[in-house]
Amino acid sequence: MVFDLKHSFPLAARILKEELGVFGMLHCFLCFGWRQLWQKPFAALQRQNPISPAEALTRHQLEPVLILDAVLGLDLKLSQERTRSVLKRIVGESGARFIQFAVKNPPPEAWHQKSVSAKNEFAQKGLQQFFNAEAEVVSAPNAHFAFDVKACHFVGLARELGRPDLAPLFCGADETLFNRPELKVLMTREETLAQGHDRCAFRFQWDESETSD
Repeated sequence: MVFDLKHSFPLAARILKEELGVFGMLHCFLCFGWRQLWQKPFAALQRQNPISPAEALTRHQLEPVLILDAVLGLDLKLSQERTRSVLKRIVGESGARFIQFAVKNPPPEAWHQKSVSAKNEFAQKGLQQFFNAEAEVVSAPNAHFAFDVKACHFVGLARELGRPDLAPLFCGADETLFNRPELKVLMTREETLAQGHDRCAFRFQWDESETSD
């Protein structure tokens, strides 16, 4: 299963209603449906070989974001800043839900009872669930668990489309999920591919107050 605007429709509807009001939300959905009929964001991309399953799934997630960006900016005439704010909420919350689904995070109380080594093992297995990135576990000072993302299909496709500004939206999903206080997880990511670095440097610190090895 892939979380996108289709699978996250109730969540997107709630956010659009909060941001735009009922009539704005309905207007947005009407324009979105109309643009879906003819707007083909990836038509200009040239591929000599069939696209990989990973790229196909990434396109599936990225396409509705590209269409919604056009709806908010061109059809509803929102400012660039306002458009980005609405998209950030929708992509961040739906992406966080996808991560939660993909790695099957345990409830916070069960997570806190895990030892540091058990948390590391769980996190390493979770990396294998993500089709849109190439990551490797690394050692890092002051981190219980760390990994570097060396390639990300979201970043690559956004750049090919001339829309590198959209790539950071997908980074927001990690922040939305791991910044929840009940998880008691500290995630830092001082370098990202979307910002032009050669990696996304994910570093995690677990709360050890309730765990022991």
